[in-house]
Amino acid sequence: MGLSTFDAFKHLKAEGAIPLEGDRLVALHGRLVSILDDILVVAQETGASLVLGGGTALGAVRHKGFIPWDDDLDVNMPRADWTRFRAAFTARFGGKYVICEPGEPKGYGLCFPRIRLAGTSFVTREDLVDPPPCTGVFVDVFLSENVPDSSALRLLHGFGSLALGFLYSCRKAFAERRWHRKWGLKGGAFRVKRIAGFFVAFASLGFWTRLWDWWNGLCGNESSRFVTYPVGRRHYFGELAPRAGLMPGEALDFEGRKCPCAASMKDYMTRLYGPDYMTPPPEGKRESHVVFQPFFLDSEDAELKVVVATHKQYAMPQDAVYLPVFVGAALSDGSKVPGGFRRDDEGENISAKNKGWCELTALYWAWKNLKADAVGLVHYRRHFKGRGGIASGAELCAALASADAILPKKRNYFIETTYSQYVHAHHAVDLDETRRILEERHSDCVSAFDAVMKSTSGHRFNMMVMKRPLFDDYCTWLFDVLSELERRLDVSSYSEYDARVFGFVAERLLDVYVLARKVKYVEMPVLHLESQHWPRKIVAFLRRKFARRAD
Repeated sequence: MGLSTFDAFKHLKAEGAIPLEGDRLVALHGRLVSILDDILVVAQETGASLVLGGGTALGAVRHKGFIPWDDDLDVNMPRADWTRFRAAFTARFGGKYVICEPGEPKGYGLCFPRIRLAGTSFVTREDLVDPPPCTGVFVDVFLSENVPDSSALRLLHGFGSLALGFLYSCRKAFAERRWHRKWGLKGGAFRVKRIAGFFVAFASLGFWTRLWDWWNGLCGNESSRFVTYPVGRRHYFGELAPRAGLMPGEALDFEGRKCPCAASMKDYMTRLYGPDYMTPPPEGKRESHVVFQPFFLDSEDAELKVVVATHKQYAMPQDAVYLPVFVGAALSDGSKVPGGFRRDDEGENISAKNKGWCELTALYWAWKNLKADAVGLVHYRRHFKGRGGIASGAELCAALASADAILPKKRNYFIETTYSQYVHAHHAVDLDETRRILEERHSDCVSAFDAVMKSTSGHRFNMMVMKRPLFDDYCTWLFDVLSELERRLDVSSYSEYDARVFGFVAERLLDVYVLARKVKYVEMPVLHLESQHWPRKIVAFLRRKFARRAD
């Protein structure tokens, strides 16, 4: 019985899997070549011996571009060149990409580097077990490893690599056991690997990944006669070849650009695909490719943008997905707007309403003026919390891979309902009139409104990230309700604080919308960048609760 599961995964028919074909596959190819262009620039600058690898190289030879049904892009380079390339690539492109390597970051369980495009999400089966911080569209990098010139050491190195690779594969199968059952991968090699994986599960998948990677890179002889790609589809001995044959040779056409390919291209292709590699397989035997829970950005201009609402100069996140927007710009001296910040009085806007609408003027501006495929709103001192502080664009995209919206973790009031907490702090008429508006204009939301008002917890701060169709629908609904509320309410006697009524009501309406529309969302913690003064807040909360302020 063969123990390779490679072919089974290349023809996976799984519940929840979405085939990559048609326009979606074409759009993916467009994204991949844009990443390749960035890679080629840095490879040239650093002198890295980069060549197209695997199916990408076959596509260049046979199709002068992608194999029409292929879903990925592979490049090869020596391990020594990768270290230099990685540093230069990170320095040049910063937060545009997330580079994953064996065992790093946590959740990345593959045995080769992967360059992922931040601001996109492309969830493959490997991303389901322990989702990494970034699930973006990716290019895979296979490292050529030096091979000992001594035959005895070569055998030791090779069989050691095969053994560790098998243990890694078993540990990975054990980690994926729940998904194997879901996908119907129960018997044969899968069962053997899951059982073996149980016995090596005393160490994490990351441990076995790093150990295999370390062993593969043990030979430091940069002038060895042979090299290999031990994590490639043919493994250590099947990918073994003279060094000169795998170094860059003639550049071949690939999607309208010249790309370096292996010097002994015929030998390389024959080794991987057999002597008949120039003949495409019949349709029934072609590899099929799927994604899971995709949030795929389908155009070159597609992106995630998170507006950071602020009324003053403040240190902003450096991740490219964040866009600082100065709110109330129409009411302020133009000189107060910090350089590099957008203004909420540009384009179609409600900037002049900022005193009563608060951060919603930034939300409205984003709705009317941004074309991003996902849009969010946070505050200069309140952000979604990621693994290392403020959530990165990669982490936000990973969250959106399994949901349509990201919301802050609920705030619990315990002894207050949403309604009672509001009326003890503000004016009951604000919510009462809002309910009447819903009865008249959005009657399907009244039951959700009542349920939210009775709840003792809720999503606050007007913080969210939403995929574009949902974002547009939410803003259309929200600003319709609030505009009518503004027309009906007389706030002339309100304090300056209570006059921010439309921002306060919007915080409660978010949950109404989510419940009424049955929005699929995930929660992320809130990171407060300034002290919360909890004793003072608790005292104020209790005072409002028991003072029973009149409307």
